[in-house]
Amino acid sequence: MPIALIELATAYQTAKVDLQNRELIVDLRSLTAISSEGQDVLLQLMNEKVKFLCGVYVKEVLRQLGRKRRGSLRDDADKCADSDI
Repeated sequence: MPIALIELATAYQTAKVDLQNRELIVDLRSLTAISSEGQDVLLQLMNEKVKFLCGVYVKEVLRQLGRKRRGSLRDDADKCADSDI
């Protein structure tokens, strides 16, 4: 697994402990490509109810992952928080 994904997973685990039931938002706006391993990590984070700041590309990837996860046509684009946060 690439170092960036390991760092993301580690940062998430650390933040999860400190959140005290608050919402976690991960900024993915500078992402320009997502590997299949990266998609797996994003899917895990989606399952943990993490929200993302993202652009059009990542929003579409999340939409596709949501469909893959549920096997339905319902969008998961709402996983992207407004970028003005």
